Amino acid sequence: MVCLSPCVDPWLLQLKDRDEKLGEAGELQRFLGNLDHFQQWLSRTQTTVASEEAPNSLADAEKLLNQHQQLKVVYTHSFKADWEANYRNLY
Repeated sequence: MVCLSPCVDPWLLQLKDRDEKLGEAGELQRFLGNLDHFQQWLSRTQTTVASEEAPNSLADAEKLLNQHQQLKVVYTHSFKADWEANYRNLY
């Protein structure tokens, strides 16, 4: 009986190494996609904030503050869920 182990073992090691590298490349691709998505959101948000007028009264300021707090809750929840699903294992 011929033993193939000496020939097969290096191939299995190469296959395992390539599989690990492919997994790392996939993680990097997901990260870069998420980073691109975040940068687009940040750019839109900066444009919106820059184009907003300053409040003219205390009531206007309180109204804007309330809107910002509501948006903060929405975005914090959204990004927290995304972070937990995709990045928690990195830290």
